[in-house]
Amino acid sequence: MYICRAVMMHMYTLLSQPWFLLALSLTNAALLLVQLVLFVIFTRQLRRRDVPAVGQPPTQGSTPAYAQEGDTPAYAEREETAAVEDSVEGTVDLQMKNNVLNLPSASFRERMESLISENLHNPDFTVDELAKELFVSRSGLFVKVKELTGSTPNHLIINARLEAAARLLRESGRPVGEICYMVGFSSPSYFAKCFSRRYGVTPNGFGRLPGPKNMP
Repeated sequence: MYICRAVMMHMYTLLSQPWFLLALSLTNAALLLVQLVLFVIFTRQLRRRDVPAVGQPPTQGSTPAYAQEGDTPAYAEREETAAVEDSVEGTVDLQMKNNVLNLPSASFRERMESLISENLHNPDFTVDELAKELFVSRSGLFVKVKELTGSTPNHLIINARLEAAARLLRESGRPVGEICYMVGFSSPSYFAKCFSRRYGVTPNGFGRLPGPKNMP
């Protein structure tokens, strides 16, 4: 009993000392800091264990990194597949582009004129569409056409439309307005302007001119 009393008195004396209370508070703060550090380290270790290494499937029960953004494994697989397909498609397009540009001039020109002829009725068939069908860039098409014809792709398309219009004016007897749309012009006034510039006469006047039925 005497020892217990002595210990209790000693503890009471220590607790009444300001320096002891300060030391006790600092000790508690240090313990809390240590616990916080240990918690952070433990959390990081769990995250490293849950995220699979590159090229390895996630372990069962773990949450993949891409799932943190709300994605699913199926979504990630689709994204990866799409990326591969885009890469393959880009390679194929590049190969086709090189193949077209490397075609003999006669073959390239034949292919180009065939595409223009097939799309004369389409007002939306432009230089960009022609380049796309030939698997070349717009600038690449311009250089190739300039080399082959001395003209531009746009002039080739317009001239082909005007030649077809002239044949129809000679042979079909259809109204000028109808022929205008048949050869891919969306504006009758623009059609008349281009036609007059090319043939020196209006479409109406051209249809009345004497000449062989197979002209021009």
